[in-house]
Amino acid sequence: MSGAAAVAGLVLAGGQSRRMGGGDKFLLPLGGRRLVDRVAARLAPQVGALAISAVSLRGGLMGLLGRGRGAAEIEKIMDGALAPICAIILVTGAGGMFGGVLRASGIGEALASSLDAVGMPLIVAAFVISMALRVAQGSATVALTTTAGLIAPTVAATTGLSEFDRCFLVVAIAGGATVLSHFNDSGFWLVGRFLEMDEKTTLKTWTVMETLLGSIAFGFALIGWWLL
Repeated sequence: MSGAAAVAGLVLAGGQSRRMGGGDKFLLPLGGRRLVDRVAARLAPQVGALAISAVSLRGGLMGLLGRGRGAAEIEKIMDGALAPICAIILVTGAGGMFGGVLRASGIGEALASSLDAVGMPLIVAAFVISMALRVAQGSATVALTTTAGLIAPTVAATTGLSEFDRCFLVVAIAGGATVLSHFNDSGFWLVGRFLEMDEKTTLKTWTVMETLLGSIAFGFALIGWWLL
């Protein structure tokens, strides 16, 4: 396979083999060959290095199989594959934690109360709150769930809302949680790293696209809110 030298494979075989009497089924023979040998032979032409995680294989450690490569070279390949993911995991975890801080500190409630005091329409307030949370901590999921929890009492207390109005509110919240994806959003780094774009290019492409998607969705929701 073209480019196989740059690809590392991982086989997860960490089961307890309870239905097969225990032990490591990866070492059981099949047609005169062990299962692990068959899997390695099948994947070898497609990857540059193969890691097998098993229960008891080689004393419970990960067995590393490479095509004529030493342990140091295999480790380098695996490190290179993991490096782009580490930053994404870090940003995702930090965003989720910061979202928890926002909820615990009451900042979200204060923002919702301020917008309510201004007399802002409910659908606009939902979009603004969701957008502010999105920009502040990066996670669209946190922005969605936090905003929904903040405006739920207001929605319940507001009379005359139709099912369409509730749908438009959901779209507005989703639109606010989509716009302005930037450095604290794991999706920003995911796209930038795997498409090999620098931060400036990612801002010009990914951020602009996300902002357009969220803004257009909110625009349609706002039109529907006033017309229906």
